[in-house]
Amino acid sequence: MSEKLHTAQCLKGQTRNCIYPWTDVEIQDNGDIRPCCARKACCHLTNASLAKILNGDEMRKLRSSLLSGNLDHTCMNCRLQPFRSKKRPHREGEGVEARSRRATGLRCG
Repeated sequence: MSEKLHTAQCLKGQTRNCIYPWTDVEIQDNGDIRPCCARKACCHLTNASLAKILNGDEMRKLRSSLLSGNLDHTCMNCRLQPFRSKKRPHREGEGVEARSRRATGLRCG
């Protein structure tokens, strides 16, 4: 994949093709928690349980920014994932709303 796809300016209707905040977490030797290898530590295990950290405000804000395309400086300049349309589902037949419900644990009906 071209380096240009990774470093180009995010266009309207795009976001990063990143699922790390939903699927991965890095736990450092000292207990620091990082949502991905490109980000600084967001919390420490001595401050809260892993479950509370993963469902906390900072992680929810990060996930929301990736779904909406309102990327912070770190995600905007990430070289790990290319940009993609926000409308393109991660799974066949699944849109942003379903991904958001699954990521936050919300259920319809």
